[in-house]
Order: sequence, then structure tokens, then C-alpha cells
Amino acid sequence: MKHRWKAFCSGAVLLLCASLPTRAGDGIAIDDHAVGALRLDAPATRVVSLVHAVTETLLALDVPPAGVAAPAEYRRYNGIRADVLESATPVGRRQEPSLERIAALEPDLIVGAGFRHGGIRERLAEIAPTLLLRFYPDDAPDRLTHMRAITRTLARSVGREQAAENLLDELDATLAEQRRRLREAGLADARVFASSTLPGAPRYRVFTRNAMAARVLNRLGLRYAWRGEPALYGFTTVGLKDLAGMGEAHGLVVAQMETPPWEAGPRAAAWRAVPAARAGRMHLLPRDTALFGGMRSAQRFARRAAGALLKGQDAQRSRSEDK
Repeated sequence: MKHRWKAFCSGAVLLLCASLPTRAGDGIAIDDHAVGALRLDAPATRVVSLVHAVTETLLALDVPPAGVAAPAEYRRYNGIRADVLESATPVGRRQEPSLERIAALEPDLIVGAGFRHGGIRERLAEIAPTLLLRFYPDDAPDRLTHMRAITRTLARSVGREQAAENLLDELDATLAEQRRRLREAGLADARVFASSTLPGAPRYRVFTRNAMAARVLNRLGLRYAWRGEPALYGFTTVGLKDLAGMGEAHGLVVAQMETPPWEAGPRAAAWRAVPAARAGRMHLLPRDTALFGGMRSAQRFARRAAGALLKGQDAQRSRSEDK
């Protein structure tokens, strides 16, 4: 199989932190001072994505991947431009992709995650040049900024640099617009946190201050209420007692159900101990609000978060006027 690449060092697979690729001669060199370097003779056109955030970013850059890990899961929990994936070949699970299916596609680039695919990187590199992105490095306290860097790196590898800059500009414009709406509604500096439910357990995932969700909320002019230490993956698992400790801070919850768990279900009574729930400050977001996604996910979360807070404020005002 012919490969459109050359390795600067043996087994050239990049565990990318936030550094940007640079041009090398007529090709594209993607460098990282801690690990190694990868060179593509030309921008990749047949890409296999093993990560949902990568799939989303490629679609946003108008480079539909040839192969995708867990496309049904992507449609369910992210869904951004999922209709374009109809022509993509499923290549198995994210954690255990099918090497046979990937090889059959004859890709010119495979993109995965260092923490998930490091154990099979050599086997992937035998098929095609492989870029393993470092989504959760210890030295990246701001996940939003880190994902912006990853977006630029992916764009360089597929020759879509300007599309990436447009994407980032659109995100910044959305953040500014939603910040303005919240400020005009008197919600500037409101305390808020982001969380998600866990299936089959009375536990909840609260995103820490370094998570992309928290950084988006900060950019909206809001104060992030969870004061726990930043976590490697940007979240910590807690119970209702911990949520109650944040008082009447607004809670944005991504859940699998359509009915808020604080209104109905086996845990509804327990939720009465959470001041935010009693005050009508808990807000349910759709399950496809991807808090581990790319820039389009960040943009959608910003809109949905602002919309939920504004809707909740209107509801509270209506209740007050009815008294």
C-alpha cells in the first residue's frame, strides 16, 4: 500500500499537545517537541476518525471522514452534521476499532486519541500515517483553548486552515452575542455550573473549572459555581449532597431523559434537598449537548445555556407576578 508520508523518526505517531504544525518543504510537518514529528506530503483527503470530537471537527471543516468509529453513538450524543456521515464507513468502537476495516479504506490519515489508542498506535501506523491527539495533557488547564489549538492542527493536516479560522471566529461571535443577551437580561455574573446524569446511578458528573463547558460559561460573563479542584478529564462525580452545596446557583444538566429528574422519577423527592431545584434554577439540556466535543459543540452549548437561563428567568418572573 502506498503511503503519502515520511516519518522523521521511527514509528512516527504524534501525541499532539497544543503546538501547531509547520510547513516543511512542499509537505506538511506536524511537530511536537516532547514526542516526535509526522510529515504528510500533501493534505490528507481520506481520513479515518476514531474520536467524536475529531469527527465533528472534520465535518465542520467540510472534510467528511472516510471512516468513523461508533457513528450511531455520534449521532445520538453529538449529531452535528450527522447526515453527512451516511457515506462514511463504520470502523468499530472507539476503544476497539477494527484494523481490518480501517485498512480496507486505504486512508491517508488516521486520527485518534493518545489516552485511548496509544496501545495500538504502532499497528495503526502500519496502515497509514497516524495522528494521536493529546486531548487531556496535564499542562492544559483551559480545555476550550486547547480544543481551539487542536482544531487548527486538524485543519492544517487536511488543508483547511482558513475554514478553521472562520469556525473559531463564528464561535467567538456566538459567545459575544450570548454574553450580550445575558447581560441585558440582568444575568451578568450569575453563578452557574454544568453537569450531566450518569445512567443507572444516583450520581452526577459535575464539570470542573478547567472543562470546556466551564470556560464557555465564563466567556458568557457567568461565574462558575463549582469550586472543586480542576480534574484531568474536566469533571468529577458527585451526589446530590454536593450539588446542594452550591446553593441556588443555576444548574445546567445534560440528561438522557426528556423529563427533568428533579420533577419526576425515583430521585425527584431527593432533589428537594437541592436549593437550586427548589428555586427553579435547574435547567435540562438535550442529550446531544456534547460537552466533550469540538468548536461547533461549544457554540451550541453556549446558545443552549444562554437560552435555558433566559427561559428560566422569564418563568421565575411569571411565577412572581402570579403571586
